[in-house]
Order: sequence, then C-alpha cells, then structure tokens
Amino acid sequence: MTISVLGIDIAKNTFQLHGTDRAGNAVLKQRLPRNKLAAYVANLPQCLVVMESCGGANYWARVFQRSGHSVKLISPQFVKPFVKTNKNDANDAQAIVEAASRPSMNFVPIKQVEQQDIQSIHRVRSRVVKNRTALINEIRGLCLEYGIIVSPGAAKVKRSLCSIIGDATTEFT
Repeated sequence: MTISVLGIDIAKNTFQLHGTDRAGNAVLKQRLPRNKLAAYVANLPQCLVVMESCGGANYWARVFQRSGHSVKLISPQFVKPFVKTNKNDANDAQAIVEAASRPSMNFVPIKQVEQQDIQSIHRVRSRVVKNRTALINEIRGLCLEYGIIVSPGAAKVKRSLCSIIGDATTEFT
C-alpha cells in the first residue's frame, strides 16, 4: 500500500482518512480517534496530507509536517463541489483528495504558532471593542429614556456617567 495523497476530514473526536495511490485508486479508508491520529500518520510513508482549512487544521498541519509529510490546506468552499453523494465524513475525506488532485486548486497557507497568536490577539481585541461600543450605546439609550442626552464616545460617556448618577434633579434612579 503506497499512499500518494492522504485526505483527512478533521473533527473534534473522530477523524476520517482517505488515501490514494499515484493512479488515484483508493488504498486506505480508515476512521481514527483523536488520540491515535498523530502516531498513525507519523508511521505512514511520506506523502501529501490534505485537509480542509477549518478549526484545528493549522495545528494538525504542523503536527504532520513535523512527521515529514507535505501538508496542504484547502478552503471548504472548494471541497464541497467534489462531494459525490450524501455528506458524511468518509465522503468528505474522499472529496478532499479529489479536490487536491486538481492542478488549478488554490491552497490556504498554513499558519505558524506566532501567526495564530497575533490573529487571536486581534480577534479578542476586536470583540472587546465591539462589546464596549455596544455597552456605551446601551447606556446612552437607557439615559435617553430618562431624558438625559449623553454625547457619543467612550471618554464622554465615562466622564458624564458619574455626574448623571449623582444628579438628584433627574428621574434617573
């Protein structure tokens, strides 16, 4: 059994593998639990490992690269047209291999740990800013229900909030 391309449908707990030889014939169809995947793939002869670019794909790509395999990630939107029948893990793994065999396929770059760290910081910061803006707008809206106009902007809301709460002449309780 010589695997040329190994397609892996990654998931949280169970992974479906589909391997083909150079001629494109299926030589491997296997389902593995998470705790056995890395060791199983490490023991395979070097081949091209292809996965959909989704949650956890960058981690697994780095694991398989350390085992000496070439790894490529494909955007899920490019795999979907190759699913031949009902959508299930085995058919998805087969579709990944089929999509990877196309010469014009666009692959997604694999992110290194440092790139993922920076991306994570940016995403968390964006969410914090979004939540802060929503809270400020909510406070301004609630104050408006009591006839109190608060100027937009985080600094202005923060400055005026203490005086609004302490103002006994308003209906604000």
